[in-house]
Amino acid sequence: MRRVGIEWGLLLVALIVLAAWLGQGPAASVSGRLVRPDAALYDLANQIRHARWHPAVVVIEIDEASLARIGRWPWPRAVHAALLDSLTRAGARVIGLDLLLAEDAVDDEIFAQSLHDAVPTVLPVASERDRQGREWPIYPVPSFGQMARIGHVHFGFDRDGVVRGLDLVENGLPAFALALHAQAGGAMDHPLLRAARGALADQRPGTTTSSAGFALLPPFAANGHRVSYAALLAGEVPLADLRDRIVIVGATAAGMRDAYSNSLVRALPISPGVLLHVAALSAFEQGMLARRIGPGWQLALSCSLVLLTMALLYLSRPGQALAATVLLALTTIALSGLLLQLGFWFPPAGTLTAIGLAYPLWSWRRLESLVAELQRQVGQMRKMPAALRASIQGADLVGSLLPPAQDVQRQRFQAPDDPVSEVLSQLRLTGMWAMSLRQLLATTLERLPHPGLVLTRRGAALLRNERARSAFPQLTQEASDARSWLLQEFGDDAPMRALFDENQASPPGLERQDRQGRDWLIDSERVVAEGLPAVWLMQFTDISTLRAMQREREQMMRFVSHDLRSPLVSILAALEQSPGPTDPQVQAAIGRHARRSLELAESFVQWTRAENKVLQHDPLDLADLLTECVDQCWQAAQRAKVSIELQVPGEAAIRGDAGLVKRAVVNLVENAIKYGGPGKRVRVSLLARGRDWRIEVADQGPGLPPGQGSRLFEPYFRGQDADSRTGLGLGLALVRLVAERHGGRANAVNRAGGGAIFGLELPADPSPPEQE
Repeated sequence: MRRVGIEWGLLLVALIVLAAWLGQGPAASVSGRLVRPDAALYDLANQIRHARWHPAVVVIEIDEASLARIGRWPWPRAVHAALLDSLTRAGARVIGLDLLLAEDAVDDEIFAQSLHDAVPTVLPVASERDRQGREWPIYPVPSFGQMARIGHVHFGFDRDGVVRGLDLVENGLPAFALALHAQAGGAMDHPLLRAARGALADQRPGTTTSSAGFALLPPFAANGHRVSYAALLAGEVPLADLRDRIVIVGATAAGMRDAYSNSLVRALPISPGVLLHVAALSAFEQGMLARRIGPGWQLALSCSLVLLTMALLYLSRPGQALAATVLLALTTIALSGLLLQLGFWFPPAGTLTAIGLAYPLWSWRRLESLVAELQRQVGQMRKMPAALRASIQGADLVGSLLPPAQDVQRQRFQAPDDPVSEVLSQLRLTGMWAMSLRQLLATTLERLPHPGLVLTRRGAALLRNERARSAFPQLTQEASDARSWLLQEFGDDAPMRALFDENQASPPGLERQDRQGRDWLIDSERVVAEGLPAVWLMQFTDISTLRAMQREREQMMRFVSHDLRSPLVSILAALEQSPGPTDPQVQAAIGRHARRSLELAESFVQWTRAENKVLQHDPLDLADLLTECVDQCWQAAQRAKVSIELQVPGEAAIRGDAGLVKRAVVNLVENAIKYGGPGKRVRVSLLARGRDWRIEVADQGPGLPPGQGSRLFEPYFRGQDADSRTGLGLGLALVRLVAERHGGRANAVNRAGGGAIFGLELPADPSPPEQE
């Protein structure tokens, strides 16, 4: 999942960068880097809105009929002066002469006088480029410019060569239509018009400003009031029709007009400039201007739409992803159209490209991840767990128990599977294998001969086999808190709690009695499987019959211990207290045999108790216990003239049966005293060995016979040099028995310089000491 998230984030960043880069474009353009798609989408969205020919606008056309009646172009300035006089007499509100009057003529004084006497008039300013690409303005004759307003007649060519708007202010001059609108007293409440008015108000005399306030114009139908130039001069047009009108004079005749490729004038893809001025003036009057959104908003909208697309693709199912992508693309187009209706244009082509690429790229990454995950799952399912692999003989043994795969009848020609189908086929076959194996293992667990439980970390019973449900029927109601039930059923003490302690090794073979009086041997193991949380596996072995037999054996041992030992003790006491003149040799022989019989009986009793006693796991301090053992052996050491040296640390904590551990240590010390010899020294030391404590008893005797070091701990085994009259060979065997029952070990090695070292290792107690 982490890799999928990283890939999703990287793809999101890449698509956002792509959308931002493709959306970049000049403010005087409707397109980003994808010119034609953005322009086409703008023209499509711009058809929804349209402006009407303003009823106050009249166009005086210099058409073919006027050229035929008046003569070849250029006409004398006196003709234009006559037109101005007619329009002034008619009471026109404002006049716009879309005629370049940049050169002097013989009748300029007549035109200047008419211009002086006329209503407010606007003259155009054009520009031309030199060979170096520099633009030079073409102003009217200075005397004309002093008596009239001037405005630039340039329209903004988009990067596809189509006119869709104009700069409201260019080089300090208002647009020709904006100057007419201002002279006619039109409203300036639109934000673009207010900005243009502010730019003109801040203009200092003699300076120029860069282009500012590019306005996008709506389309309009050129079906307004149009009058022929010659007809007006001939008096064929009633002057009353021109009263309080905005009159624009311009050329529409073929060959002499300024023609523009545009999407503004409907049905006229190539339109004269005078009609574009009408379109702009109508848009000003009706407040239907638009502008391209700024780079910051462009980036914000692109990022939001791409992010929303990627989020839907991430959360959608594969069948829904395509529908989500199409929905977001349509939403982007609709958003652009809605913003255009509100006066803002958002070029969507770059964002649509990023959205269109998001679906195939993300689907490709999803498919790659799916195939990789399927292959990994197939490999994991085919990989046999180590425990199962170690428990069988041969890799085909489990496979032989599973049902064979279905045979597929092949046709004469069969196209090869694609990689995805091949992986799915492998997954299907492997799934059949895994299901069969799971059924086999589940049935095997259910039929285990002993009650078994699998507990979760919180103590709930995850699994219970048939024997467990039969032996503990009340566990069915307590399954959600099986740990508490176990502590109530078998005793809430430290050994039982150690079964569920993650930081402490479970005591092996914990013997407990339930509330029904049944004896159980409880084995617990913490199991941590790869990729799964830890669980506790517990097995309960019913040892009630065994414990009954042990109790009978203990009764027999009590008989041996009491009824057999008591006469021997009485014989020894009678010999020691007898005042009669008994033969000393006979008396010594009787005493020796009686003591040997007593020692044999005592050794057998101790061995049997150590072997069958229910082990206690009490906290013990080995340092104190060793001190007690040395004190107990002090008299025997004195009789044998052997000194004992004790070396112990401050504290050594273990858990165990104090009586058995003490008996084992005493056996080691007594063995060292017996074989050390008079005048020798026995050293008893306690050492830390990793997680264990090691008790070492070193003597200065003859050492161990060659090859007999490990056999000395076997029951009834006695070394070659041992005195056949003493011992039964159970002393050291009891030491090893006690060590193994506590999870430790016992060993013996020869000591450098003579003698032997007997060791007893016991696990240290990992639990911290309780605070008082």
